[in-house]
Amino acid sequence: MKEQLRYFIEKNKLVEPNDKVLVAVSGGIDSVVLLHLLKELNYDIALVHCNFSLRGAESDSDELFVKNLAKKLKIKAFVKKFNTNVYAKNNKISTQMAARDLRYRWFSELAQKENFSKIALAHHADDQVETFFINLFRRSGITGLKGMLPRNGQIIRPLLFANRTMIATYATENAISWHEDRTNQETKYLRNKIRHQLLPVLEEIQLGAITAIENSLIFLANENACYKQLLTEKLKAIIRQKDTYLAVEKSHFPNNRYGKQLLFEWIKIYGFNKTQLDLIFEALRNEAIGTIFRSATHCLTIDRTEIQILENKPDDIPITYKIETTTTSIDTPIKLRFAIQEMNTPFAFDKNENIAQFDFETLSFPLEIRKWKQGDRFKPLGMKGSKLVSDYFVDHQFSVFQKQQTYLLVDRNNAIVWIIGHRIADNNKITQKTSKIVTVTFLK
Repeated sequence: MKEQLRYFIEKNKLVEPNDKVLVAVSGGIDSVVLLHLLKELNYDIALVHCNFSLRGAESDSDELFVKNLAKKLKIKAFVKKFNTNVYAKNNKISTQMAARDLRYRWFSELAQKENFSKIALAHHADDQVETFFINLFRRSGITGLKGMLPRNGQIIRPLLFANRTMIATYATENAISWHEDRTNQETKYLRNKIRHQLLPVLEEIQLGAITAIENSLIFLANENACYKQLLTEKLKAIIRQKDTYLAVEKSHFPNNRYGKQLLFEWIKIYGFNKTQLDLIFEALRNEAIGTIFRSATHCLTIDRTEIQILENKPDDIPITYKIETTTTSIDTPIKLRFAIQEMNTPFAFDKNENIAQFDFETLSFPLEIRKWKQGDRFKPLGMKGSKLVSDYFVDHQFSVFQKQQTYLLVDRNNAIVWIIGHRIADNNKITQKTSKIVTVTFLK
């Protein structure tokens, strides 16, 4: 089994020559065997143990056993005690989820502090099968059903090639002792029910069923890797960066299962869940233009031809920001630079929409920056009459996100001087009578 482990580690590139490895040891047979094997293979290892304080004296006994094991093997040990029940209550999660959170958080912190590049867990092939059914019952897709990977970031699982029987045989043949967790026999937990009740029945129905499932999981993992690669290439080809938001043409999401799944694979990256997917896809089918959906970190809207995603941000600037004649620049998320020059100096009109040029005499200082609001009206450059800003947005096909991120430069009387980055007011344009020019540059 030692050589099988070496081969599995090398094949999957789990440990590089200079890696230091933290080995998570509960005291149970799987983790104790993994520790012995890695020690025999001369990897640079240390032991890490969590006492979750869930079984009273038994938890403390496990801790003592692990400490003594580290001394026997002459391995450095890191041990920490947690009040798991309090953490679970405070965070309103299950005890099992609390233990998982505490364990992985501490492992990560410890690895960074002590310069360990890998964290080895003792999951094995039978764990894979149990995890498959757990995820199946939770209605997982291919990503969940494929099981655990040999490596996921810092986390490595060197025993995935071995089943429970192989591990027990190795422990017996090498006189390795361990601590048995009595809760492993209790069937109140789903994993234990699968282990002690479902899997034996499957073996009874079909001899070799567990091994067959293990092989199927390997196929699923390979197919998932292929799927992910094709998905990455597809999303890269269709996603467009537009100003501060991402956009994908609606035509890429046809009204069928393919379109819905592709949409989900994109939006889940930004925190949208399957319940929201149903609502978003329904709004897409019904052409509900302007509808907005929010996740914890992003908002999504359905535009005329696109689906757009924007990161949630607090209000970028104060409601107003005053600009005096002496102002030269504003260092806020809406960054403007000001310059005043005489008309008799060399001058040329700039057609860049992010640069506005005004007749100084037409400006009533102080100017202000503010967000647009319903009812705002101005006289766009070149027009005889005035227009609602909202109508200007419609005429120029502004998306919902563009509207949200559009600011106005207004004068002392709240008259709009410039829709920043778009159009100045006709009343403030440069004419033959202009003697002094104000140039304002919008720095995106």
